[in-house]
Amino acid sequence: AAADVLAHPTYYDPCANVTLEAWASGLPAITTRLNGASGLMTDGEEGFVLERPDDITRFAECLRALTSQPFRQVAGVKARRQARTKSAAVTGSPFDQRASPRKLKR
Repeated sequence: AAADVLAHPTYYDPCANVTLEAWASGLPAITTRLNGASGLMTDGEEGFVLERPDDITRFAECLRALTSQPFRQVAGVKARRQARTKSAAVTGSPFDQRASPRKLKR
């Protein structure tokens, strides 16, 4: 894989497509309560949710936890499942990362 995790400690991202795209690829994410996806996540399951983007200590702890390959793989499986189930609940259809490039070609 080109990446092992998505580190997205944003100050504002109401849409959160980048998190859904990472999840659909099987990547756990680190994000903040200020990201729309934080409402779809369980902290410590599909990744981690920071209370504040400037909490560097907690951010480092989350990155350290995701260096564990077994934990990262389990979180990635849960993330992929969330991308399918939660995005379907929000949009009416499962998230499909293959659809994005097709939309760009139109």
